[in-house]
Amino acid sequence: MVTLRTNKALTGPDLGIPSLTFQAFYEAKYGEVAWDALDKIPKEEWMAYLIWYRQVLEIPVRNSTRVDLIEHEAAVNGFKLTTAGVGCTGTEQRVLYARKVVLATGIQVGLCHVARWQKMPLLCARALP
Repeated sequence: MVTLRTNKALTGPDLGIPSLTFQAFYEAKYGEVAWDALDKIPKEEWMAYLIWYRQVLEIPVRNSTRVDLIEHEAAVNGFKLTTAGVGCTGTEQRVLYARKVVLATGIQVGLCHVARWQKMPLLCARALP
């Protein structure tokens, strides 16, 4: 996929703050004329925007991390995540705690997945409080 399928005018993770929109990012980088000429967002530009966004807001992101287990943790009013990935060697695992966990599949799921995700998977439903 060379470009995003999403309309360029849809807002992303900008929290309703105009200066955090993709449009503001793109116009600051290339100018208003370039924004007007843009049809679809190139995936590389979207990634550059997300990297800029997390740097500006100082959001800690762990790439290349596999979550092996998600457990409800009443003591912290949230979740305990057992992870493995970059920085973990061999069978070493790390534990992270979170108030919220988002299983992100994008703005749309492929048609083959729609039937599976119209409701929460049974595996997840049984494990949640």
